[in-house]
Amino acid sequence: MKKKIIRVFPRKTSFSPTDEYAFFGEPPFEIFIPAHDEVHIVVIFTWDIERGRQL
Repeated sequence: MKKKIIRVFPRKTSFSPTDEYAFFGEPPFEIFIPAHDEVHIVVIFTWDIERGRQL
C-alpha cells in the first residue's frame, strides 16, 4: 500500500507540484487537510532552510 505523504514547501515556484498533498508556507487550518500517513517539510533552496525549520 502506498503511503499518503503531505509535502509542505516554504514557497511556491513555477515547478511546484499542484496535487492535493502539496502545501506552501503555513498550512491553512480553515481548509480540509486530506487523510495522510506522514508530513514532510521540503526545502529545495539553501536560502529557505531557516523557513523550513520554522515550518
